[in-house]
Amino acid sequence: QNRFTFYFAVRGETLRGFLTVCQTIIVCLRWITARRKELSMNGLKILYRMYQGAMAVAQRVLPQKKQSLNVGSGSYLAAAVILEQQGVKKVQIVTTAGTVRRGTIAPLLDALKQEGVEASVYDGVKPDPDTQCIAGAAESYREEGCDAFLAIGGGSVLDCTKMAAACAARPGKPIEKMAGTLKVRARLPSTAGTGSEVTAAAVVTDEKRGVKFPVADLCLVPDAAILDPSLTLDLPKDITANTGMDAFTHAVEAYTNCFASKRAKYYALDAMKLINENLYAAYVDGHNLPAREHLLMASYYAGAAFTTAYVGYVHAIAHALGGMYHIPHGEACAIALPVVLAAYGRRVTPKLARIADHLVLGGTTKAEKAENLLQRIVQLNGRMGIPATVAQLREEDIPELARRALKEANPTYPVPVIWDRKTMESVIRKLLP
Repeated sequence: QNRFTFYFAVRGETLRGFLTVCQTIIVCLRWITARRKELSMNGLKILYRMYQGAMAVAQRVLPQKKQSLNVGSGSYLAAAVILEQQGVKKVQIVTTAGTVRRGTIAPLLDALKQEGVEASVYDGVKPDPDTQCIAGAAESYREEGCDAFLAIGGGSVLDCTKMAAACAARPGKPIEKMAGTLKVRARLPSTAGTGSEVTAAAVVTDEKRGVKFPVADLCLVPDAAILDPSLTLDLPKDITANTGMDAFTHAVEAYTNCFASKRAKYYALDAMKLINENLYAAYVDGHNLPAREHLLMASYYAGAAFTTAYVGYVHAIAHALGGMYHIPHGEACAIALPVVLAAYGRRVTPKLARIADHLVLGGTTKAEKAENLLQRIVQLNGRMGIPATVAQLREEDIPELARRALKEANPTYPVPVIWDRKTMESVIRKLLP
């Protein structure tokens, strides 16, 4: 269970060796990283693009995990049937103390009992799950003798659940060693959830070092996704705003990145349109069920987009800010998004213009349309009380924040423009209060 080799079929023929290809790419990545100081920036950019191009090709030939999707109010109760059909005997439910306190889990426990599935509840998840939180969920899974995970909550809950499943499958591997791409490499227990449902990624907070790091591996994609708007009706306004802008950022970065496939762009555009039309409505009226459901679908589409097209410097900066200052991730993304897009300059103008057209934001020239999109983001942030700058940001922290952001992003993220340390510092400096 702890090791497996990737096999994939094309026209009936089983092809082996994808893992070898991936390992070769990772070796190249390590070589690039080890010799950064010896290479000129132009040389690094060429190597980065070669790596990103190779990964883009790999994404196109690798089969996506088949995942069941359940949508609608009350659909989270379908998890009981899904787990029973998969032969699960006992499931580890991962959630927050608030979700348990509100009584959300009670109907699910009854549904599981009717299907003959036992359950254990771990409610220690907090925003931006750290290694301790993840280890607690994995330990509960082992001690209770569970054979599947079920996440009930948002992105933090499912990030915790994904990594707990990885720890359960690789008990001898520290969480820190799973950071990066294709580092988990294990067959995980069955997982289902209501957060970052379709993505092959999770973000972990290391409290001791004050950093966040992403983990990306195809085995992290849950077996089932549940989009139940009734679970989001009582979300506070700030969480609605932050999670909505996080999903919008997923979609924008996936669309503007290099090597994005037509499929990824299609999902990204649909996600942005749904968020643009429904986020503020859900923010104003948390019980607007249609708006809530549209936002869940948008989050799902955005996840499908960035799973293959990746995110970019906005997320890298947001992770750095979150790790150092404990800023909510979605808020950090929302603040950085218009600044980063503007800093990309003319390279992204045509793509931003196409997004503006899709959102019907007006404008005659591409430059006008791109500017209208940036203003729409700023306007939406302002209407939802998201600040334009980072209050905690200090000048003396900028070099370290830039270092962390570049370490995460380069060479993995196929950003529209590859930045060096000086450029990254100048962009982060624009976020000063």
